[in-house]
Amino acid sequence: MMESEKLPRTQVPERVSEANAHFEGRVASRPVPVIDLPHRRDQQGGPVHGSDSGKCPCCSWNGNPKTFYATESPRGPSEFIILNGKDAAPPRQECCCCRLLSSILHSIAAHEDKPVGDQDFIYLSGSFYTVGLKGADCHSFCTPVIFTTKELHGTQFDYYGIPRRSWTYADSLFGASARWARNRISECLQSHESCRGLRGDPKFLPSRLINVGAEELGEDVVLENRSSIPDGSPYVALSYCWGDCRPECMTTPETLQRNMRRIPWSTLPATFQDAVKFTRSLGVKYIWIDTICIIQGNREDWSYEAGKMFHVYGNAYVTLAALYGDSSASGLRSTSMESLSVKVAEGCDGQNRHSIYMRRVSHHLAHPFGDVNARSKDSRTMGLDPLLRRAWTYQERMVTPRVLYFDKSEIIFECFSGAACECGATQDDLPSMTTPAKLRFFDEVVRVSNNPEDEIGMATRPGVEDAGREKQQKIEKAWRGIVLGEYPLLALSFPSDRLPALGAIAKQFQKVRCRENYLAGLWSGSLVTDLLWHCALEPLENPPSKSNLHRPYSLPTWSWASLQTGISYHNMRAFSEIDLAEVVEAKCQYADENPFGNLEHSVLVLRGRVLHCLVEWKGSACSLLYLCKGGWTKLSDADGQELYGGRPLMDHDDTGYQNSPERQDVYLFEMKSGLDDSHVWLKAASEVQSYLILRREAAGKDIYSRAGVMHRFHRRKERAEMVDNWKNVWEEQSVLTYCEIC
Repeated sequence: MMESEKLPRTQVPERVSEANAHFEGRVASRPVPVIDLPHRRDQQGGPVHGSDSGKCPCCSWNGNPKTFYATESPRGPSEFIILNGKDAAPPRQECCCCRLLSSILHSIAAHEDKPVGDQDFIYLSGSFYTVGLKGADCHSFCTPVIFTTKELHGTQFDYYGIPRRSWTYADSLFGASARWARNRISECLQSHESCRGLRGDPKFLPSRLINVGAEELGEDVVLENRSSIPDGSPYVALSYCWGDCRPECMTTPETLQRNMRRIPWSTLPATFQDAVKFTRSLGVKYIWIDTICIIQGNREDWSYEAGKMFHVYGNAYVTLAALYGDSSASGLRSTSMESLSVKVAEGCDGQNRHSIYMRRVSHHLAHPFGDVNARSKDSRTMGLDPLLRRAWTYQERMVTPRVLYFDKSEIIFECFSGAACECGATQDDLPSMTTPAKLRFFDEVVRVSNNPEDEIGMATRPGVEDAGREKQQKIEKAWRGIVLGEYPLLALSFPSDRLPALGAIAKQFQKVRCRENYLAGLWSGSLVTDLLWHCALEPLENPPSKSNLHRPYSLPTWSWASLQTGISYHNMRAFSEIDLAEVVEAKCQYADENPFGNLEHSVLVLRGRVLHCLVEWKGSACSLLYLCKGGWTKLSDADGQELYGGRPLMDHDDTGYQNSPERQDVYLFEMKSGLDDSHVWLKAASEVQSYLILRREAAGKDIYSRAGVMHRFHRRKERAEMVDNWKNVWEEQSVLTYCEIC
C-alpha cells in the first residue's frame, strides 16, 4: 500500500545449506551417534528381559519408547526429561535418550560457536525441546524441531513416535509445492464447514486486476479494469513487504495506460514474478497486487482503494503471503528444508537405520501467526519474519479466508479452520501456548458476523439478555485482546497510515457492532473501558528527560493509536463493571467520509469526578501524591510499592516518559469500578476502581490531554484507616465536572 527502488533479484542458492555451511567443520565433523532402538522396552511397552526398567539417573527417561520423543503429559516438572551440560559430554552410553539429547545440545552449541558448559541444558516436555545456553549475563534459548524423513509405520521405530516430515526444495515451488497448495485449498473449500459457511460477496471484484493468463502475451501480464472481467471471477491476492524496492511495473498516473496495454515480465520484481507463476500453477487467471492495481501517487484513488481492503482480501480465492522477504525483490522461496536441517543421530534396529534430523529454529506453527504477545517480552516483534512486523499486512492475513505463507523453505496453509505446512506438520502436532489469532478472530468475530441474527440478536430476545450480553462482551474483548494485543506494535512507513492500515479489521468488527461508532481505534459501545488502555510495561533503557511525548500520528491523546508502543488492558470480571463516567460527546470525522480511514477531527467530552494530584518523577519511575490534611501524601511510591493499592501507569512513547519537570500537576478522573480478575490466587476477588490520569492543557479551562491510567485495588489486607482516608479525601476534594480530552 505504500510507495518506495528496484533491486536486482538475488540468485536462488543451490541446494547446499547456509545453515549446514555454518555447521560445517563443527557439527558435521562431529560423528552422530548410532542409537540402538528399541531399548529397555519392547514394542508393547513391557520391559525387555534382563533390562533395568528404572529411570535414567542423568536424563530421567523411564525407558518407555512412548516417551523417547514426547513425554506423555507435560503438566509438571516431574514429567520433564532433562539433560545438563555436565552429563552431556560424554553422554551416558547405555541410555539412548541421553545420547540423542546430547547430540542436539552439542549441535546447537556448535552453531553458537561455543563448547557445551556445565550450566547449559536441554529438556523435553511433551514434544517440545528447549535448549538453554549460558551466556555472559543470562541464558539464551531456542526450540529445535526433531524429525525423520522416512516412513516408519509398521517398523520397530514406529513405536517411538518420532514425527515424519517431507523435504521441500527451492526448485519445486511451481510443481510439487503448488500441487500441495491446490490440495489444501480444495480440502478447505469442500470439507471445512466453517470456511464454506462464510458469506462473501460472489459478485465482488477489485477495481483492477492483473490478467496472468492472456496467451497472446506469453510471460507478460496486463492490467485490466473491473468492467472487462466477468463477475465472480476468482482472483489471488498478494501480501508482501514493499521494502526499498520501487519496481518499474508500478502503476502511476503516468504509467496507467501503458500497464493497461502490457506489463513486460522483466519489469516485475522477483516476488511478483513468483506470485504470477504460482497463480498460474493454481489455475487462476487473475491476481491483485497493490503496487500495480492501485494508482500510486493519486491520492483520490489510493483513498478509495484503501477503503476496499476488507473486500479485496476477504473475497480473494487465496492470499499469497511472502513471509520472509523484506522487499518485493526477495522472491517467494530461497532455499530448501533439507538445507536448513542437520542430522543429529541415526536410529538402528539391527540392520535397518534411519536418520534423525534437527531444524534449529522452532516450527512456525508452534507460535501461531498473529500472536506477537507470545514472543520476546523485551521486543515482541524481534525474531518475527518481516511480513509479520508490518502493520498493513496484519489485516491482509486476518480477513482473508485462506492464506499461503511462503517461508524460506516451505509453504504454510492457514484458513479459519486450522493450519498445516508442506513438511507434513499440522497445528495439532506441535506445541503451542495459545490458539492462533486467526482462529480466535473467526470464532469470536467472523462467525458471529455471518450469523448476526443467531448471535447478536439474542440480546433482544426475552429471557436471553445475559447470553446476548456475554457474546457482546466477547466481541469487545476480542478487539482489545486479539487486535490491540498486536497491531499497535507493528511498523508503518507512513505515520498517516496508522488507522487506514487497520481499516479492514475494523470493518469486520463493524458488522457485529453495527449500532456503534468507530472512534479512532476505539468503539462507542464500550468507550469507557476502551479508554483505559495502558502502555506496555517493558523497561526502557536509559530514557531521556523530556517534556513531551513523540506522537507521530497526529491523533488525539485518548487514542492508543497516537503512540508507537504496545498496549494492554486490565481485565475485570464479566458483569461486574460499572461505568462511573458519562460520555457526553464522542465523535470523529474522517477524510473522504471513510469511517475507517484518516481522522480529520475528533471531540471527546466526559462527565465525572476529578481529583487534583501530583506526579513526582525519579527518572522513569514516578509517585502519585494527593492532598491530605494540609500536605501531599503518596498514593503510590516511585519504587513500585502500591501504598494504597494502586500504581500509576503513565503513557510513554518508544523512547521514554514525559518526566520533565520532575513534579507535575495531574488529575485523576474516575472512570469505572468492578471486580478484579488478575489476582487468581485470592479466594475473593478484589474491588477495583479505574481512573484516567489527565493533564490540564490551559489554565482555567476544562480541556485536558491524557497522561496515563491507574487502577486502585481494595484488598482484604488493606488497613481500614487507609480505605477510609482515601474515601474521605475523594468525597471531600473531588469535583463533578465536564472534561474535554484532546
